[in-house]
Amino acid sequence: MVGFGAKLPSYIPGAVEILGVPLDNQRVAIVVVALVLFAALWVFTHRTKLGRGFKSMGQNEETALTFGMDSEYSRFSEHGAGAVLMAIAGITIIPLGIRQC
Repeated sequence: MVGFGAKLPSYIPGAVEILGVPLDNQRVAIVVVALVLFAALWVFTHRTKLGRGFKSMGQNEETALTFGMDSEYSRFSEHGAGAVLMAIAGITIIPLGIRQC
């Protein structure tokens, strides 16, 4: 036997039917959170100075440094943003199920 499955209670109980396919509300919430995060990340990288700095450091670090970008601040900020995105993803997905071996 491989293991027993364990589930946490869903944040949003219930289900909804979309195009004849029943989906629990947790999975719908995951899609909504993903779309909101995608839109927020797009706005951040296209409309803010720090987001444009992220893009410029990724494309050509030497030129970004020439224009006054702080390399260390940019790296720390990028890692922080990545950690926040991973935390949100984990918190959103974890109620779907945890395998205990």
